[in-house]
Amino acid sequence: MSNLTRPGQKLGSDLCGSRIGRTGRPAAARRRSRAPQHARDPPGPLRGQLRRLPGPLRGHLRGPPGPLRGPHARSAGAPQPLPGPLRGPLRGPSDPRGSARGTASGQRHLGAPFGNPLAWRLLAWQPAGGDFPYAKSVVLFGAEVDMGDPTSTKNLSTKGDRFVTRSEGIKKTYKATKIDDVVSTVTGDALLAFRKKYYFPNDMVVKVPARSDRACSPPLGFVTVYEFSLRAGLRFPPSSELSDILMICGVSLAQLSYRAMSIIMGLIVLFRDRGAVLSPDCLARMGHLIGDTQGHISFRSKWLDIRTRDPSKSWISDFFYVKNDWNLLEKWGKMRELPIPLHLGAEELLKILKFSDIDTLHYEVRYLSRYIDEEYLFKVGLSTQAGRSHAQMLKKSVKVSEAAVQSSKIPPKRPGSEDNVQTVKKKRVEEVLAVTSKDPLISPSKSHIPEDVLKHQCVGRRRTEELSAHMTKALNDWNDEFVKIKYLQGEYKKKHDGKLKEMQVVEQQLAECRTELANMMTSASIQNQKIDCLHIELVDAQTTINQQMKDQEILVAENKRLQSMLSERETQQTPSIVIDDFKKSAAFKIIVEDHIQEARNHIYDVEVKALEADCMEEGFIRGFMKGVRAVQRKTGAEIDD
Repeated sequence: MSNLTRPGQKLGSDLCGSRIGRTGRPAAARRRSRAPQHARDPPGPLRGQLRRLPGPLRGHLRGPPGPLRGPHARSAGAPQPLPGPLRGPLRGPSDPRGSARGTASGQRHLGAPFGNPLAWRLLAWQPAGGDFPYAKSVVLFGAEVDMGDPTSTKNLSTKGDRFVTRSEGIKKTYKATKIDDVVSTVTGDALLAFRKKYYFPNDMVVKVPARSDRACSPPLGFVTVYEFSLRAGLRFPPSSELSDILMICGVSLAQLSYRAMSIIMGLIVLFRDRGAVLSPDCLARMGHLIGDTQGHISFRSKWLDIRTRDPSKSWISDFFYVKNDWNLLEKWGKMRELPIPLHLGAEELLKILKFSDIDTLHYEVRYLSRYIDEEYLFKVGLSTQAGRSHAQMLKKSVKVSEAAVQSSKIPPKRPGSEDNVQTVKKKRVEEVLAVTSKDPLISPSKSHIPEDVLKHQCVGRRRTEELSAHMTKALNDWNDEFVKIKYLQGEYKKKHDGKLKEMQVVEQQLAECRTELANMMTSASIQNQKIDCLHIELVDAQTTINQQMKDQEILVAENKRLQSMLSERETQQTPSIVIDDFKKSAAFKIIVEDHIQEARNHIYDVEVKALEADCMEEGFIRGFMKGVRAVQRKTGAEIDD
């Protein structure tokens, strides 16, 4: 017997626990009567592996009925022959006969009485189509056995059911694909699909990479974007939180992996949903970004269990370029780690997110992938398009006309003859067809179709498909209109913000003018107070001058009285001639005028000149000088220029 064996013998050895000889009858059949009861049941590890098998295979691996467990059962319920892919490997190495005999031999000797009920279950299972979808590999006793692999986990040199690790052979080493060697597979049609699916802004410029373009070196003025970033929640324009994190780390948008992008966008949505803003310090406290040799960045956290998984395997070639209108880094750079904030702990994060305990935070972060759905992105303002449930709430719900509903809900009267039954049925069919042929006056989000219409046998699938297509078209139209409305709303919001800024500038200027006017009013009131004081002083000076003029008149009257008395005395005295001459002389007049002039000079120097100096300072010298001249004219004094 040759040492070269086929894979069927090894698989038969694993299934039955013994080698199949030339006659096709295993050696374990001779020990069947002596085998204990526990040896006929599958061991514990096998039962665990059976639970992890796929659903269709696990359902068919429950074994044949009790009477069919013997090796020589020939009833109608016996297991059917194995399918083609499994029939050949189960044939013995020394059996040169046809497939039917080999299959019968395998059925006869690969059964439960040999201590392995899994063999019966594999043999009894046969799909309806004749194919064996799980014929490539089967999990047996904790190891995976490939159906077409010539090697096996069974060590043929030892007795019993001891297993050894099979030789792996020479392992093939695959070099990781470099970023500089990858050409983009994105086409113009794919960009149109991306624009429609992920709701790009109308003014955003996208570019299809050429064959010479690479992801790590985009053209000047463009940034690289991977398709998985859009699936991870990235929307344009990028959020301010993401821009700050990229700027601090010094990396480009395309360097973030699916895990890093989905976690960052999910945290941004979570923080916004809780009324907070994700800062780089909060991100550094919840985990840290790590980079590899090619520049790709992932996210790792020691105390948070964040579950993310990218279903795509061809992400490395699904990239395109977007016009950099947001001052992002274009060339790929070396990542700078975020500094870990010592002042920010778990309690501060709970306060920021308004969570009661740390278990709630763990739960929300564990299922963080739900926050990158379109509904949540629209809810926090990162997307211009609502999810399906939000869009449906925005539609108007119009009911079907009452006549059609009433006509479909009125129960028919019981007719007396078969002709009347046919007539009534024909009328009802015509009414239903008349209702369904019209354009449905229903909402694209919710249709109100009577049950009689849905259950009627004359309403075919074509009407339903037409109605569904019409509803889908109407819903797409509503979504397009909603996108336009959101775009117009954004434009009007920008204009409104501009007007608000202009109003704020005008209000600031108005406040400055009010402040300046208040200062001017204060200075004017101070000047008015000074003018009032000067007016009071002028009135006092004028009163003083009037009093002095009265005193002067009194002196003149007294002088006249003295002169009269003097004249009387002169007449009484003898030297009257001398006195008369003295009075007539100029010396007497000079003396009297000198006294008067001294009094006038004193009044002028003390009062008038002081008042004149004060008036000169305040701009009232002209009016005051007029008053002084008027006074001097009345007194007859000379005016000094």
